[in-house]
Amino acid sequence: MALGDLFQAAKKASEPPPGAADRIRERVRDAEGHDPGVAGVLAGVGAPDPTASHRVMARLRSARRRRGPLLAAGLGFASVLMAFFASLSSSPPQALNTTLHATEGPLTLLTDTVSVAVDGNGHVRGTDIEPVITWERGRLVVYVTPNAGIRLVVDTPESRVTVLGTMFAVERDPIGTYVDVARGTVQVECRNGPTSRLTAGDDTTCWPVTPSGLLGRARTLERRDAPVAEVMASLERALILDGLPAVRGEVLAQLVRTLLQANRPADARRIARQYLDEGHLPRRDELTSFLAHSPPSGVDP
Repeated sequence: MALGDLFQAAKKASEPPPGAADRIRERVRDAEGHDPGVAGVLAGVGAPDPTASHRVMARLRSARRRRGPLLAAGLGFASVLMAFFASLSSSPPQALNTTLHATEGPLTLLTDTVSVAVDGNGHVRGTDIEPVITWERGRLVVYVTPNAGIRLVVDTPESRVTVLGTMFAVERDPIGTYVDVARGTVQVECRNGPTSRLTAGDDTTCWPVTPSGLLGRARTLERRDAPVAEVMASLERALILDGLPAVRGEVLAQLVRTLLQANRPADARRIARQYLDEGHLPRRDELTSFLAHSPPSGVDP
């Protein structure tokens, strides 16, 4: 199912059934000349839609966290409120422990206030009030009922996404973790980069945080015919990080090939010499041959 279709499905599921408000107003007008009683008025409204219970529960959970000026309405009303909140607090948060498998389909109800569409792999822990989704691979679409008092977190190796009420998507592949927001606001903390506050229509990508991950990003960008500057940016960042010598050797070798593709032979020779000076790294024969057969006075155009 396309992302836009998932957004529309979630929006429809969170709205009241069509015509409910008009039916209520009509019954109230009819009742002005006689008193049918509460039951009579409600009888004409119709049965609630299947998602009504979820919206009611979301409101109740949100009410647990709010304190307003209602206590000023009077001591008797305050007593009723205290009893109401006490009854709610007697229900502790429900623990979550669910594995999310690679499926593609309509939104699935994860809790009373959180729905997900899964095309990848991950795991859900925490509670129904503070769920934590550890996302490993693929695309995850999340819908959180607005104003429900939910603090949901999506963790990937590259990022932490925190949301209070919105609809957004998280996708993880070799490029990194990509986040786009359809509704509401989320905070994205890149593990090795900036923290961003995204609103509807915004998106961001958190890059891999290891040399091997950045090498994979560079190779994926190259296969997708991305600009050479983007490929080189990933490789140059990988060289800054500490990593295994074998991985560093692969990064340097990839950088030489990328520079040659960009018609920068002088820079390619410089990187090749640096590669060979660092000792026992893979692909030494390949780089030695390149230096032996390329013009030593080559100058980049």
